[in-house]
Amino acid sequence: MQKAVTLSTGAQVGYDHLIVTAPLPVVVRLLTWVPASVRLAAQGLRSVSVRCVNIGIDRPKITEKHWIYYPEDTVFHRIFVQSNASPFLRAAGV
Repeated sequence: MQKAVTLSTGAQVGYDHLIVTAPLPVVVRLLTWVPASVRLAAQGLRSVSVRCVNIGIDRPKITEKHWIYYPEDTVFHRIFVQSNASPFLRAAGV
């Protein structure tokens, strides 16, 4: 089965892996079929604003961890090493 999304222009774009970063209530509204209980639950969700800065490092295995927390009063509170979380989030050969 080929996977594809249909854009608002009507054009279709194929994909192997799809990552949706929209808020969950928006995703639920965009889906063509969702159980009523899921729609209702999604409407009740709250959200907070998050700012992400992604930095690519051209070095394999910079750490074994994928989440590193900083509880101190800093400009950030967590580092996410994406390449350790999923092989689809790293450059080929890394």
